[in-house]
Amino acid sequence: MHWKAAFWQSFGFLVVSHGFRFVNDPGLRYLMFHKPFWHDYWASTDNFHMSRWGDGDDFLVNDIGHPMEGAVYGDIFINNDPRGRAARFGKSSNYWHSRLKAVVWATAWEAYFEIGPIFSEAAIGNEGGYDYSPGCGITHPCPYDPAHPPKGTTNNTGWTDFVTTPLIGFGWIVMEDAIERELVDRIAKDSPALKYKILRGSLAPSHTVANVFSGKTPWFRYPEEASFLQTYGAPLHPKELPLWKNEPRYNLGVQFIFMNFPLDSESCANCKKFFPGYSFDFNYRFAKYAYFDSVVNLFPGSGSVNQHGAAQEVLAGFKLGPTVSNWGFFFNLRNGFIHYDKTFVADTSTTYESTWRYALDLGGTVEYYASRNSAIRFNAGTTLIHYLHSYADPLQPTVSVLSTEYYSFRGSPYLTTGYVFRF
Repeated sequence: MHWKAAFWQSFGFLVVSHGFRFVNDPGLRYLMFHKPFWHDYWASTDNFHMSRWGDGDDFLVNDIGHPMEGAVYGDIFINNDPRGRAARFGKSSNYWHSRLKAVVWATAWEAYFEIGPIFSEAAIGNEGGYDYSPGCGITHPCPYDPAHPPKGTTNNTGWTDFVTTPLIGFGWIVMEDAIERELVDRIAKDSPALKYKILRGSLAPSHTVANVFSGKTPWFRYPEEASFLQTYGAPLHPKELPLWKNEPRYNLGVQFIFMNFPLDSESCANCKKFFPGYSFDFNYRFAKYAYFDSVVNLFPGSGSVNQHGAAQEVLAGFKLGPTVSNWGFFFNLRNGFIHYDKTFVADTSTTYESTWRYALDLGGTVEYYASRNSAIRFNAGTTLIHYLHSYADPLQPTVSVLSTEYYSFRGSPYLTTGYVFRF
């Protein structure tokens, strides 16, 4: 069983699923941008109502969308199970055993999709955190119509998604396998014609999606059980490393940074201007065009009780882009936290406190490789900092366990330059 590949393909599908929700749900985006993430996640998970079946979603979501999601997770597992992917409906004793194992895999991923930390409906969109009328949301509340009163409220929790996703998804997998064996195979008769490939892919949508996440064509199928070679593949032989793996893959950098953001002082509350600082950067290249990227930015205080305090920022994420000759061009996406040594307590102008704020960094990097082991780096971008306001959330749901705090993002542009040691 190829566990590593199965995990990362399933994780990729999980992230894309939540990306689809993020793009299509304005209420979800509102909660992400304006509410405290971890407080509301824990409050939401603690408020799951598991004494009922339905969660308020319609038939298309609960009985079509979620089962297909479970089938995709199951097919990803099957694609990475050498014996299971070679088994065919009605022709192999291993068939049912492999499909039942896929149900267990889909059950675990669906549970995480619903209630897990960071990438779940409880974390992104706060399922369970507030009551609403089906068809309405935070940003689009339902107007009261005496002729058509609301049909009740829900907090979008219940057993339905946890159960139907893997179990009906299991039936979906078996249905696709049966259609392929009894219909497509009989029509195609092993023909390589494109029309039969399209037919095979279109009549097995969950298998098609699983193939995409494994880097295969939509109609790709592994050979049937017949021999060790067909089932498990040819023996592996040593391969030459790609060129990028022979280059230095670790980077340690020291940089100067100038960042435009507010540091409170008695002479200037919430003033925004460029502050100098220094930073330490670490990268690791794990793919041809992708790096793990992290940085610590330090902004010293002014040293006077009447002036601004220090700030420290820690970010981690990804750096993506190509290298061309002696140059590298990259896009940076990092997130983390910024700590202020002293900021004004809300509604005061004399009382300070230290505080942490979430930060999302978007930027671009240009690197010049002066030698194999050294580079000069230039970086520019904007750090979006999550600031707390002194007033309560203007769209706070009426029945809710979510925090009443209200945040907004403010951009803080920056410039950096420095030296990088590569090894």
